[in-house]
Amino acid sequence: MNLKAPERNEERIAQRLVRTLARRYSLALLLVIALVGIDQAIIQPKLVRLSFYAPVINVAGRQRMLSQKVAKTSLTLLTSSGDIETRQQQLREALQHWSAAHDGLLHGDVEQELFGTTSPEIVAAFAELQPHFDAMRTAATRLAGGSVAATEREQLVDELLRHEVAYLPIMDRIVGMFEAEARQRVTWLRRAGIFLMLAIVLSMTSIAYLVIRPANEAIKHHVEQLAEAHAELEQRVDERTRELSVANQALESEMAERTQAESRSKQLASQLAHASRVTVAGELATGIAHELNQPLAAISNYANACELQLEAAGAAFEVRHRLMRHLSQIRASALRAGAIIRRMRNFLRPEQDPELDEVAPQGLLNEVCELCGTELTRTNVPLHLNIEPDLPNVRVDAIQIQQVLANLIQNAVRSMEEIDAGRRELTIRCARQEHSIRFEVLDRGIGFAEIDPDELFKAFRSTRRDGLGMGLAISRTIVESHGGRIWAENRRGGGAKVVFTLALVAGSGCHAA
Repeated sequence: MNLKAPERNEERIAQRLVRTLARRYSLALLLVIALVGIDQAIIQPKLVRLSFYAPVINVAGRQRMLSQKVAKTSLTLLTSSGDIETRQQQLREALQHWSAAHDGLLHGDVEQELFGTTSPEIVAAFAELQPHFDAMRTAATRLAGGSVAATEREQLVDELLRHEVAYLPIMDRIVGMFEAEARQRVTWLRRAGIFLMLAIVLSMTSIAYLVIRPANEAIKHHVEQLAEAHAELEQRVDERTRELSVANQALESEMAERTQAESRSKQLASQLAHASRVTVAGELATGIAHELNQPLAAISNYANACELQLEAAGAAFEVRHRLMRHLSQIRASALRAGAIIRRMRNFLRPEQDPELDEVAPQGLLNEVCELCGTELTRTNVPLHLNIEPDLPNVRVDAIQIQQVLANLIQNAVRSMEEIDAGRRELTIRCARQEHSIRFEVLDRGIGFAEIDPDELFKAFRSTRRDGLGMGLAISRTIVESHGGRIWAENRRGGGAKVVFTLALVAGSGCHAA
């Protein structure tokens, strides 16, 4: 039963429907956003500006009263004989308010909340009013100034009253113009608001008709399809359950085979590590034989000396003293030969399960250096040990870690075969880090100029033509199985450096090697 084709067809239809609804919704939403933006950018600023008409109309109406106040105050200078300076001060104050309001209506004034005017009709009316205003202000300014003769005062008052007669009707007309402009703006804003409201209502209706209604129909259609698909899915689940049961049985069989393969792989890895140690021991066999010949020859010589001394039968005490000294040397040589053989036997012993013991790092290094000492002497490679004092113990399989060190020492020795004997040098450092012990093997050989140092730790990668490329791979496996890390790098002055770390024994103190 092929159900994939109908499913893909339904999916394409659903995707087209979603895209169509998304486009419609986006267009309607953009329209609503545009209308709201128009309202905020045009209508609302105009409404705010419209609110400024109240102060304008108020100030314009007050101009008539101020002009009359200026005129009345000027008349008091003629009719009253009281304190002239006080009435002049009152005239100056009225004149100042009147002039400030006039300039604010024409040019705008922030303090009086006046925004000025740009209407050509109002500007023309102010131009008609300006000569009368200037004449009245000039006369009032002269009256409010210093001492003025009575005759001149009467002339100034007449001049002021004559221009006031022309000023008041023009000012009334300007006030009417401001009121008419305000009414026009209110009418326009009402119409614009109604239009925006209708546009928003239409947009929301379009969203309901073009987006929500098709979406409801699509949801209803898909609910029906989901009911059909549910029944079909239950049937397919039953089929898949039976298939999974068969697959689980096959998987269990495969897991059992994989477990056996992993067990076999571990066994082969152990055998390979043992073979590597045997190979190393074979390469060291000549030196070890030489090492064993020396104590064995010494044993033979000392034994012969004992026989000769006994035959000579000299002074009893002196002869006994010599014999005791020779016998002591024989015993020491025999123990040394036994230690060499035991060390080689332990190194060659194939391990079944790793035996982890607390071991002093210096003890590991001393045994490996004795094991490789003959090879170092034969190849004329001086060894420098730099071991930090009072190092804590590490919990490791001593044989495996000795194998790692022996591999690194032999690799270093081989890398220096082609350089002058005077330049050969091997350095082994051992120091404590935060939670581990760090071992470094440094040489002055050819380094890793032609290969990435990280590639050396992969199986069958070697810098020597006759090398198997397994030494460093086995070393990495051993170090990582102990929770450590191993890496290599080139030295600046020439040569190579291989570093590995081993975790400290939890809660261990410092122990002298």
